[in-house]
Amino acid sequence: MKQMLKRRIAIMLSLLFVLPNVLGLLPMATLQTEAASMGNLSWVFYRNEAVQVEEGKEFYVGDYVSTYSPGKVYKYYTASMLKASYKSSDATVASVDSKGYMKALKPGTTTITVTYKGKTTSKEFKVVKKGTFGTLDEATKLTAAAKKLPSNMPSSITTQNGLKYMNMLSDYVKVEREVSDRVNSDGLLREEVKVGSYTYFTSTSKLIVPEAGRRNTLYKLLSTYETKNSPTSTRSAKVLKLSSATASAKKNTITLNLKKKVTKEQILAAKIYEEVYCADSLKASKLNNKQAYIRVTVRNKNKMYEGVAKITLGKKTATMQIYTSKYVNGKTTYKKQKIKKGQTYTLGYASNDWTKGKKVKAK
Repeated sequence: MKQMLKRRIAIMLSLLFVLPNVLGLLPMATLQTEAASMGNLSWVFYRNEAVQVEEGKEFYVGDYVSTYSPGKVYKYYTASMLKASYKSSDATVASVDSKGYMKALKPGTTTITVTYKGKTTSKEFKVVKKGTFGTLDEATKLTAAAKKLPSNMPSSITTQNGLKYMNMLSDYVKVEREVSDRVNSDGLLREEVKVGSYTYFTSTSKLIVPEAGRRNTLYKLLSTYETKNSPTSTRSAKVLKLSSATASAKKNTITLNLKKKVTKEQILAAKIYEEVYCADSLKASKLNNKQAYIRVTVRNKNKMYEGVAKITLGKKTATMQIYTSKYVNGKTTYKKQKIKKGQTYTLGYASNDWTKGKKVKAK
């Protein structure tokens, strides 16, 4: 009995010594788990050489560092969206504060290091004299558009602020497309290259419009919301459910009957998709705040069409027409197609589309 009692006391004492060490490891284990759930930090610049920026320029350098968190739906971030830390190896050349706001102070070279939850990435920046890149109309135009983007980003996109930020980015993207031959979406200068009789433009490491980085952060905020609330993505929490569908040759429409009423989250997500990803190719901005377009692939006798349906807040039906589309000189044009009586139309695909490949015979 005494030996058993001594053994129990010894075990209890050993636990008292070990337990604090185990508990002390728990926060670190939690941190490591959280860090492991986030992808590596990476700069959006694909060239290995130093990024050049003119002295006097000020911008959020965290806009140019990307990462993601995996899951059913990947979430993408820039360092500006996270509580990352920043460091400049030579603060006399370029300084950077706790929010990642960088100031190019004088010609020279410095390395900017960004850290988040144990993940680190660094990039060399070369500050050059003001005016080194010269004056370029496209850069001036994109700079003006970039300065209209929010300096203070929202923590998230909501149905209350979504249209405001969507319109900001939509306006910027339109300018971005106009100047894309000379300045890329990240604000890097593009230079002309001639190979024989062929001429093309390639991106350099000259960051002529560093303010363009705001676009990266706002884009990821909006796309994260769109992905989560998309009415047509099967990975979305807000994907539409199709109850039934009918096709009318006389009205030249396909009616989609939904299982639930359309929500404001679905409306906003659909608008973001059209305005940002598709650059208003369907004139989606003409719709009121309670309506949006969704796209559905339609097949008929080995021919592919693009179905365009208008969804309305609080409604359980959507009317769709089918089109063929053509992309010419940066613009997409649509030609309406006739729905023929007696023919069968297949909506989407059976395995990976929200319509589940529903077949509809036109009456």
